[in-house]
Amino acid sequence: MAFAFRIVELYNSTGRLNLEWEGLRLRKDGESTRGRILDAALQLFGEKGFYHTTNAEVCESAQANIAAINYHFRTKEQLYKEVCQYAIASINELYPPEGIVEPAMSPEGRLRAHIASLIMRSRVTGSLRYYHNLRMMETFNPTGLVDEIWQDWFRQHTDVSMKIIRKLVGPGAQEVDVARCQLSLAGQCYLANSMYISGKYVKDGGNHLDDEQAVIDHIYIFTCAGIQAAIDKIKARTR
Repeated sequence: MAFAFRIVELYNSTGRLNLEWEGLRLRKDGESTRGRILDAALQLFGEKGFYHTTNAEVCESAQANIAAINYHFRTKEQLYKEVCQYAIASINELYPPEGIVEPAMSPEGRLRAHIASLIMRSRVTGSLRYYHNLRMMETFNPTGLVDEIWQDWFRQHTDVSMKIIRKLVGPGAQEVDVARCQLSLAGQCYLANSMYISGKYVKDGGNHLDDEQAVIDHIYIFTCAGIQAAIDKIKARTR
């Protein structure tokens, strides 16, 4: 692109000459537009789903013209794919699946860090809170456009959980023992998040899931007790 190599002469308020690469400025403008489109599309796809969202609605929300979607994403389908990748990458940056861990941390500490990361994801704000809506829509009413993206997401989270649980149950456990413990852990976290986001777990005028630390502590204690029961069962089986 020829404009990327053209220097623009600009004068500041003191009359001194500033030189600016026009290509750099235009690229930054393009990145800003692309980011606005991704944020707007994430919210709209999360609220209305892929099929009920139009490019025109995305552009209006992002304060961009329709040509910007064509330039940055080519098609609505590609936009949707990149929105899902953007949402996953952004939530992973804020709350990595492993959680906040240190090299010398015990398996129990890693388990709690993992649980904390999963629960805190339901507390994000801004357009990123629609990450959960996208995931649930693709779980129960998949478009078929992003199966591989969400399957990779699922494998990543499952692998983290399974690795921690293997350390906790010990060498006598079979893979099915580990998988069942992981299923219990995942079910607790994802159900707690879904109920919190939907606001449906309300009793006596309050949402008992509002206290995220209490939820994290409960899931951690419950999971540790379940893993200990599994260990006892494994020991009894191998006697």
